Amino acid sequence: MTTFRESLMASNDFIRYGDRGCPLVVPTPLARALQWERAAREDEEDRLRADQVAPLKPAPPPGTAIPVAPRRTRRRMGLPIFDAQLVAREIKDAAKGRRDEPVRLLQVLHDAARDDGLRPVIRPSRSTLQRLSRDLRQGFPNFGAAIDALLPELALQGRRRPEAFRVAPLLLHGTPGIGKTTFAAALAGYLKVDCEVISAGGTQGAFEIAGTSRHWSTTSPGRVATLLARGRTACSVLVIDEVDKLSGDQQHPTVPALLDLLEERSARRFRDASLEFTCDASRLLILATANDIERVPAPLRSRLREVAIALPTPLERREIAAGMSARLLQGLRPADRPVLDAEVLERLATAPIDLREVQRRLAQAVGAAVLAGRRRVGVADLPVTTEEARPRMGFVE
Repeated sequence: MTTFRESLMASNDFIRYGDRGCPLVVPTPLARALQWERAAREDEEDRLRADQVAPLKPAPPPGTAIPVAPRRTRRRMGLPIFDAQLVAREIKDAAKGRRDEPVRLLQVLHDAARDDGLRPVIRPSRSTLQRLSRDLRQGFPNFGAAIDALLPELALQGRRRPEAFRVAPLLLHGTPGIGKTTFAAALAGYLKVDCEVISAGGTQGAFEIAGTSRHWSTTSPGRVATLLARGRTACSVLVIDEVDKLSGDQQHPTVPALLDLLEERSARRFRDASLEFTCDASRLLILATANDIERVPAPLRSRLREVAIALPTPLERREIAAGMSARLLQGLRPADRPVLDAEVLERLATAPIDLREVQRRLAQAVGAAVLAGRRRVGVADLPVTTEEARPRMGFVE
């Protein structure tokens, strides 16, 4: 005979519910409801733990200002090249109409205020420097001494504290037209930094470097402050071209302005005559150039690391001409990109002309072929001049 409990368990209207140690026999609908309620309660507890919901607070009285959580700002990285507060004050004064500032000065002020006046230093990796060495040696095969002087120092300085970053200024000297300024511009391109070229031999050399006085109606910031303001890093490339042709203007001498730039201590507080605050120019990559090193003032030579640039050999001239043609054609659309005959490069590489003239004639030959709608550049496209009968500098036999 079955007991009442066994007959109850055999019924479809009841189900076991509860812990295994002490189960209850309850009606099926009640058991389902209890299970759903328990599951809902566990889900709510899980959600609260995940969201970390704080206990509700009573609403503030009507009219009470509700505080707004501060917006997260991205942490700015870099060294203080400009004093952000001083720059902001200058911009504020200009906005109030206290001065009728020239447009260029206002542009430099706004550029200097970017990122709170901070600029990072470059930190090229070892693979980047190895690639840089390979590309520079391929494009400038006669600049091996300059590459050997620059790259180890870049590798060392890139691993020092940003505050200690400082690359010794270089003086590249050699025959005119062998690519000294072009090399400096290519270095900036490979490092992905800005580049500025100042002609030291110009009559406005001092003003070009350190700006013109704020008291003048034509006041304008110099090229150094402008480069630092617009630059993406504190390590832009600054080229002081032809320091062997410095202006002899005694009223506005260029040498003192250059000395302030080349000395690390004074460069940290470089003063532009057009700005009412100093800037830190000590991390710039400075490359000076000269054709005749004996004419470079002694105070400058003592502050520059001298590197002699050799004349390119005939083989090196062929490599340089090939690099020029590759860069020139790469800038054209594929549909307009002609093919150069090997004889064109051979003719240019062996002609008694400097490398600047090689670049000009190559561009003229490619332009002539594009204008005529030809897909090949031949010797007939080269310009015919009478200068080849007169030997020029820029190559060796």
